[in-house]
Amino acid sequence: MMFNFKHLSQVEESYFVHLKFNLWVSGMVLVLSIVSFIHAFLPFLFPRYPYRLKKHLYEKSLNREKRVVKLLRTKSLEKEDQ
Repeated sequence: MMFNFKHLSQVEESYFVHLKFNLWVSGMVLVLSIVSFIHAFLPFLFPRYPYRLKKHLYEKSLNREKRVVKLLRTKSLEKEDQ
C-alpha cells in the first residue's frame, strides 16, 4: 500500500516523534554518504568513521524496527514471517 494514513497511530507515535527520527536518519545517511565519498578518494581521512557511523545508524534503526514490528504483530497488522 502506498498511502497509509493510519501509520502514526499504528506505530503509536506522534507526528513530531516520527518526524524527528526520520530527519535524524536522513541526516545520518547524508553525512555517511559525504564522509564515505571523501574517504574513498582520501583513505587516510576518516579511517574508521564511515564504519562506525553506519554501525550506529544500523543499531538504532534495528532497535526501532524491532519495537515497531512487535507492536504491529500485537495489532495483527504485521505477518509473523516478515
